[in-house]
Amino acid sequence: MRIETKTDNRRKMVQDIAEFTGEELHYVGPPTFSYTVGRLTIDRDGVITSETEEGEDLLTQYLQEKGYLETPVDEVKIEIPADTGDGKFLQNLLAMIHARAYLLNRITRYETFAVSDSLMEKLEQLSGENTYETFRTLLTADSEGLKGLMVEDGKVTFAFPLSPDSAKNKAYSELAAKIVTKAKESKRVSATPVVEENEKYYLRIWLVQLSMAGAANKESRKALLDGLKGHTAFRTKEEAEKFSIAQKEKRAAVKAAQMAEQESGAV
Repeated sequence: MRIETKTDNRRKMVQDIAEFTGEELHYVGPPTFSYTVGRLTIDRDGVITSETEEGEDLLTQYLQEKGYLETPVDEVKIEIPADTGDGKFLQNLLAMIHARAYLLNRITRYETFAVSDSLMEKLEQLSGENTYETFRTLLTADSEGLKGLMVEDGKVTFAFPLSPDSAKNKAYSELAAKIVTKAKESKRVSATPVVEENEKYYLRIWLVQLSMAGAANKESRKALLDGLKGHTAFRTKEEAEKFSIAQKEKRAAVKAAQMAEQESGAV
């Protein structure tokens, strides 16, 4: 058995596991700094291991209920034909996912996409003429480096969480296709992460860059922007407030002019 958990309080998790299993908790200490609960070993990274698979399903369910383990979600997999033999395309594609992972994950509400810094650094060191086989070798050596995206010979597959909203699933499909097209057409894509408080504004800018600004993509833009923080038209809160004040002053001036005209007519 091997279960990789996610917790900021390992001791509390171990105590909960001991309570759930009815087994005694023991702290092993250095050099492993592990805990044991019956036949289970919990290492310093929160990875639970055991020599048997006994009780794994029940323990997994319990850990998910307690929030120590992410609950699997249904996925919609979107396959896009692509020239994966083009090294520059692969660099651009992964650079874009690396840069926009925060926004993509805010759209999906899950930690759906990720490209590790280490994988990105290795890719950037390669020439644009590197092959699909070279890329696969890198990915094999860094198996945890890519999440949410599968690159195969002749195609790439995006794994989005399935939404109950059909418009959002359609938007995912359009977004994936636009990302691939942009990666193919661009000379170079910046891998610098975009993490901004005004999520709506920066997502809208990106969608415009991906050619999703037209009327044909209006419904998809709305679905992707739904639930994000910020304002689509203004980069900062100060800009939005300044515009709001200016509009109020404009309305007040119009009203004052109308009242002055009425008073003048009455005389």
